[in-house]
Amino acid sequence: MSKNQVNAVLDNESEDEQDSTGFKKAKHTKISKSTTREKKLQDEMPHFADDTEQKPLNVLAANSSASDTASLDRTTSVCGNAPFISIKLQSEKVCKVVHGSYERGQHMFAFGLEDDVDLTIDNVFAMTTAFATRGTDTLAYEALVESADHEGYTGDNDMAERLLSDSWALYAKLLVDYTTRRIHLCRNQFKKAVGVVVMSVLNLAANSTAQNSSLLEDINYIYPWSAKKNKYETSKPFQAEVIKEGVRAGFFVANQYNDLGIKFSYLLLSSLSTAPNELEVVNHMISSVATAVEACILDFNVGKSSEFVGPSHDNTFKAHMLLLLAMKQKKPLEYHKLTHGIYCAVIGLRSVGSARLSKEQIIAQVDWENMGGESD
Repeated sequence: MSKNQVNAVLDNESEDEQDSTGFKKAKHTKISKSTTREKKLQDEMPHFADDTEQKPLNVLAANSSASDTASLDRTTSVCGNAPFISIKLQSEKVCKVVHGSYERGQHMFAFGLEDDVDLTIDNVFAMTTAFATRGTDTLAYEALVESADHEGYTGDNDMAERLLSDSWALYAKLLVDYTTRRIHLCRNQFKKAVGVVVMSVLNLAANSTAQNSSLLEDINYIYPWSAKKNKYETSKPFQAEVIKEGVRAGFFVANQYNDLGIKFSYLLLSSLSTAPNELEVVNHMISSVATAVEACILDFNVGKSSEFVGPSHDNTFKAHMLLLLAMKQKKPLEYHKLTHGIYCAVIGLRSVGSARLSKEQIIAQVDWENMGGESD
C-alpha cells in the first residue's frame, strides 16, 4: 500500500464532523443486526476500556508477558482517563493483525515506508517520517493494513477493507493508536541509546558551551573534526565517529528496539551492482541517527529532555536524507564506501550468518538436485 493511499484514507471523510482533536466523529447509521456483515462488524470491532474497567485490565496486564504488560502500562499512563483498547479483549483475528503490525511498524521505523525507495532530491521533503507530528500514525496505519493483507483478511467486509473504508473514529483509530504507541516506544528507546553515544563520543560535559553550540552550526556533528586543520572536514559527511557508533547503538545491539538492523539484516543490500556482496546500512538509519544526535545535543544545551517529534526533527531528518541522496547521485562510489564502511564497523568480525539471508537464499545454499543421488 502506498503512502498516498494511506494519506488518502487518513484524510477521508472530510464531510464528517470532527472533534476537538481533529479526528472524525462517526456517523450513526441504522444497520440490521441479523445480517452477516453486522455479526462480522460486531465481532471485529475493537473493545475499549473506560475508567470502570481499568482494574480488570491491570489484572490482565499482570498475567501477560513482559512486553505486553509494559505496553498496557504505557497505554494507561499516556491516555490517563481517556478510553483505550486492551488487546486482550479483542477477537483472535484482531489480535493477530495488531501483533503483526508491531514488527512491520518497527521495520518502517528503521527502513522507511515502501514509497521511500523512490525518493530523490526533488521529492525528499514530501516524505513521511517517524519524527513528524503525526508521522507514526501513518506508519502504524500502513503497518496494520499490511498485516491484515499478510494474514489474508482481504475479502469483503474483512479487516483490510474495514481499515480502509470503515469509520476512522470507531475502528481504525483505536487500532492505530495501539500500534502507534509501540512505535513510540521504539523511537524513544532509539533516542536513549544514541544519547549515551553522544555523551561519550562528543564528550559534551567536558566541552565549553561554545564548543557544543558549534556542533549544531551547519550540522557540524555529521563531520569528523580535524585537529591538524582545526576545522570540520566537510568533504566527509556522516563520517563522524558519533554517527557510526550511533548506528551501532541504535540498530545493531541485541536489546529490544535496538536490534532492528540485526532482525532485518537480510534486507541490507549493496547499492553497487559491481559489488553485490559489499552490504550497506540504509540511508534511513544514518539519517535517523544524525537526527537523534542533534536532538541529544539540543537537550544537553538547554538542560532538559524534549519530545523526539515535531516539525524541527522532521525537517532535520529530511535534510540528512537530502545530503545522502545527493551523495548517492553525485558520488555513488563514495556513498557506497560510507554505507558499507559503517556496515563493516557495526558488524565487525561478528557474522550474522544466515540471519541476513532471505528464505530463498537459505534454501538455495543446498544442492537439492543432487541430494540422494550418491550412495553414502
